Amino acid sequence: MFTNDESVRQIVSLVFEKYDLNNNGYLEMPEIAAYVNDAMKVQEKREATDEEIRIFLQSVDLDCDQKVTKMDLFKVLKLNLDKH
Repeated sequence: MFTNDESVRQIVSLVFEKYDLNNNGYLEMPEIAAYVNDAMKVQEKREATDEEIRIFLQSVDLDCDQKVTKMDLFKVLKLNLDKH
């Protein structure tokens, strides 16, 4: 299944609207933790561990700068959604 790029961009925009609390265009560790925790609560009914948050950051932070850009998140979401 191929996901429409515009749909993925809309998802990324919604994520950043909710979690980029300082509006700097990046998700930094506290914001990433909030995003991952919310996703875990929906999927597994529990909060993420520090290790799960670290693993998520490593998998999404494509340039290894300890923050997630919209493009980082877009690329990872697009890849994962296309697999399903």
